[in-house]
Amino acid sequence: MQQPIIEHASVGLGLDPEVFDRLIRDKSTPKTTLLMPPRAPGRPVAEDETRLRSLINTAIRTLVETGLDERSAKQRFDGLLNNVDHSGAESTSSRAIFVSDEQRTLITIPLDLGERVVSGDNFLLTPIAPLVKPGRFVIVALTRGGVDAALATVFGYESLDLPGAPSGLAEVTQYSDIDRQLQSHSVGGGQAFHGHGGTENKDSEDLHRYARMVEAAVEKAVGDSIRNHAVLGPADLVSEYRKAVSSSAIDIHAISTNPSSVGITEMHRRAVPVVGDSVNRARLAMDLYNRVAGSDKCVRDLATVVEAAGQGKIQALLISDSWLRDNNPDQIEAAAVDTWRNGGEVHRTDDIDGGAAILRY
Repeated sequence: MQQPIIEHASVGLGLDPEVFDRLIRDKSTPKTTLLMPPRAPGRPVAEDETRLRSLINTAIRTLVETGLDERSAKQRFDGLLNNVDHSGAESTSSRAIFVSDEQRTLITIPLDLGERVVSGDNFLLTPIAPLVKPGRFVIVALTRGGVDAALATVFGYESLDLPGAPSGLAEVTQYSDIDRQLQSHSVGGGQAFHGHGGTENKDSEDLHRYARMVEAAVEKAVGDSIRNHAVLGPADLVSEYRKAVSSSAIDIHAISTNPSSVGITEMHRRAVPVVGDSVNRARLAMDLYNRVAGSDKCVRDLATVVEAAGQGKIQALLISDSWLRDNNPDQIEAAAVDTWRNGGEVHRTDDIDGGAAILRY
């Protein structure tokens, strides 16, 4: 039997929706998941190949123990060992490998995953739940010389174009000077200027206009669906940007710095701890759980959770390590997959004793 090609995926802002959809809609059984944590600092690259070979051998034995013949079990992993880069930049990250009759998918994971091999009716997907549609925010790097922006999650970022944004404060100053000239007119042979007067006021007006134009360009680019904006820049510019925000749905996270002296990677690193809790969807789900716990909108019995997941009733499923440890983990994985298939959220959290499902109705 010809095996599926080995497909590689990495995580940018989050797990690629098409890759994830393929994982949760895979109907074949058995499915095998291999989780390989990153190589320890200072350890030789050759250790990675040894570790992966050991995981593959364990997976083959597990499949044979479940009734698959040894030849078929080995064929599932043909070529896998030689298709993993152990020396590139991604080799310092965890790897999650998903193998079935339908696919062989290898994902580089920016999470600290423990080493595991699991075979069953479902892939082991709950460890990578944080990567599924993570909360997004905007990074705005504002200087008098221009603006850069990025769309970000806690896992990464990508450049964001801002059509219509001014090229810098000088552009705004140029046009505001023209506006002021048009406002002035001759009175009795002299010039009367109808402005606020004074260099200090003029500079303040220009800063405000500049920040307002930048904010308008950001809002046009992302709308108000992304409510968290990490704004990095000199304190006066960041303050003017905050004043310029027209929507009460937008939250500004101010970071006073000189963006010209750091790159976007460093700006992202600084923004994550400032914005993190605001875009942590697991925390937001826990807030909802605390409001509905004890009501008929919250169920905790595993059998009831599995049934509700299959019926598409779950809005958010909360899973703790203890719940997985004390129950059949494949049942919980099945509930997670059904929840995801029906548009619900799944979160790993140890802020809850056991597990819980928050129902839509």
